[in-house]
Amino acid sequence: IVNTSIKTSGLNIKSLLFLIQSEGFDPIHVEQRIEEFLARFRSRIQNMSKEDYETNVNAVVASFLEKNKNLGEESMRYWGVMMKKSYNFQRLQQLAAHVKTLTK
Repeated sequence: IVNTSIKTSGLNIKSLLFLIQSEGFDPIHVEQRIEEFLARFRSRIQNMSKEDYETNVNAVVASFLEKNKNLGEESMRYWGVMMKKSYNFQRLQQLAAHVKTLTK
């Protein structure tokens, strides 16, 4: 996996992005493996204990609220918001607050 991300609109997750490169497998094989992963991951979440689920929710919230490590990282975050023309500089805090409300 080269990169993963989520695409959002406000507090709604619109899509998941998996960027995968492979020299050893054709695209059909790679796509099948992605679909298998998603099925296993869904099952894993459904079968997760309440405590484990809450631990994972807290980890996601913490990642959204993670402080910038330096000025360059902070400026890149702000420039990203401006380039998308969303101008919602509190998006990550809002997503974190929304994720905190999720229950199993």
